[in-house]
Amino acid sequence: MLLGRAPGPEYMKRIESIARSVPGVLNVHDLRAEYIGPETVHADMHVEIRPGAPIEEAEPIAEEVMARVHENANGGFCSVHVDPLGHAKGSAA
Repeated sequence: MLLGRAPGPEYMKRIESIARSVPGVLNVHDLRAEYIGPETVHADMHVEIRPGAPIEEAEPIAEEVMARVHENANGGFCSVHVDPLGHAKGSAA
């Protein structure tokens, strides 16, 4: 097992799909993932939400993304950064 190796494209698509399924997530960008153990993947991503959303709205969205990834990604967990929609260059909803 090579630590730091990226999972395959199917896994990455699944993680992005899980994140996009959370109400309030309008886009996902800068998704990265790596194996940190034989069956454990750490993902890091930015999710975009509506511009001007207060922290009281943004934090629960990020927490829900993290929870869903943990529950549905077979040993995965993630870090989530919240950005306003359009923050990433070339991003589209």
